[in-house]
Amino acid sequence: MVSRVSLARTGKVFGVVLAGVLFILAAEYMAFAWLASEVRYRIGQAIGADGKEPTPQEVLDRWAARTQDSLTVLVTSDIMRCKRTDRPMGLLPAISNQLGWRGTYTPYRHAPEAMIALARTWPDAPILAVGDLEQGRGTPGEFADCFAPVWGDLRERTLPAPGNHEYITPGAFAYYDFWGAQAGPDRRGYYAVTWRNWLFLSLNSEIDAKPGSEQARWIDNQLHAFPDACLLAFFHRPAHALSYRRFGENAMALFQQIHAAGGSVALNGHNHIYERSKPITADGQPDDIDGMMRFTVGPGGAILPPHSPEALPEHIDKVLIGVPGLLRLVLDDNSFSWTFHLAPDGAAGDQGTAPCRVRR
Repeated sequence: MVSRVSLARTGKVFGVVLAGVLFILAAEYMAFAWLASEVRYRIGQAIGADGKEPTPQEVLDRWAARTQDSLTVLVTSDIMRCKRTDRPMGLLPAISNQLGWRGTYTPYRHAPEAMIALARTWPDAPILAVGDLEQGRGTPGEFADCFAPVWGDLRERTLPAPGNHEYITPGAFAYYDFWGAQAGPDRRGYYAVTWRNWLFLSLNSEIDAKPGSEQARWIDNQLHAFPDACLLAFFHRPAHALSYRRFGENAMALFQQIHAAGGSVALNGHNHIYERSKPITADGQPDDIDGMMRFTVGPGGAILPPHSPEALPEHIDKVLIGVPGLLRLVLDDNSFSWTFHLAPDGAAGDQGTAPCRVRR
């Protein structure tokens, strides 16, 4: 017969084991690292500490100053996936990273080197990095020990936007720690920059963007502040794309708000393909008169097996699947041109020109 003392001891052992398991799970899912990051960020705000990173407008101004009558920008997304390969601490990568034990991270299943080499063909072009820059969990170690060494000198000319993989960590704190001021103010994941007659809106499809949300109100303020500018928006999840992935209400709300304001182009990632729509309405119908163009630029490193869709939806004009590359936009005062360059040789897989839409 089991005594009460034995039951009590068994209960204590079970409690200790359960507490240990919960602690490890909390640490591996970044609960403590997120809390420490938030404390550092709030203290920095309170004392007015300035980070070393430039603001997005400073990034754009620095590289735009090297241009003449037009601005070239590069677009990519869905870049890397990193796996910690050292043992035994690789079995608990988050905990070992938080303890300061640097690990060995190896890119796998994604090969961004060809795209990165191609980006260096235009050494003065700002880069719009449209989310899922680190395709794993977006942890501090993955950014610092895998993404940063490979991305290298491209970092200083990058205008980032967050994706769903960045938000696997609580509040995408590792993404905001890594980019600092370069990711925009207040860890909200959206910001605006301008060049001549162009307004760029870097938006966050991972948080509330529906009408009446804080992000939607902020967008309205930017649109009213620049009522005549050609309008370009970039955010991770697409709307009205090929339908093999779910996009969510926030992406649709962002697209509809930008379209209603007279936006000229929306740039997305998330799908690991290149895709260009025809000019389309807010609900995704082709409209050559009052439509906005939309690009998915997802093969930065994450590449699907090559294949051709059986039939394209009416609103899609071009699809390339299974080929890495990046999109190059050339912006003039009232128009833009595009070329999707295939990596590694830079051959044109798609190209064209379009005027800016008249703002409403």
